Amino acid sequence: EWFIHGPLNLASPAHRSMLEESLRKAGMAYLIGKKIRIKNPERLFVCFSKMAPLSKGSGEIVKEHFRYQFGYLWQEGLTWAGGPLGNYIGSLQILAVSSLEEAKKAVENDPFYIKGIFYDNEFYEWFIHMPFNKASIAHKENLRLSLTNIGIMPY
Repeated sequence: EWFIHGPLNLASPAHRSMLEESLRKAGMAYLIGKKIRIKNPERLFVCFSKMAPLSKGSGEIVKEHFRYQFGYLWQEGLTWAGGPLGNYIGSLQILAVSSLEEAKKAVENDPFYIKGIFYDNEFYEWFIHMPFNKASIAHKENLRLSLTNIGIMPY
């Protein structure tokens, strides 16, 4: 199970109030109710990170993580979606950046990574195939040709 935390307007309902409270504590209440329009990016990279448990008293690092994720990556449109796995042993982040190097830089500058909460990152380029109207721009023509060749016309 995956709980989307960002962008906030797509956050998992089960976590929305916790996220809003965390943003208030981080001095970022201005983001509550703000919608970021997600565009269909040229390229997407997925990062799976293992996640160390947060200890009591880790509120400051959580604030730093939120400031980075919501105050920078989300505002700049670099995070397409992200959040923890349901049991908090890992995290999945989808980054709308132009290269693997940019994806690595975005994750490795996160305070959670710097402090060792995110570790053992695995990165992959990801191509969206469906729905077709959201297909990855860099891959859409190849997908259109494949569907045409097998007799399935994209809508």
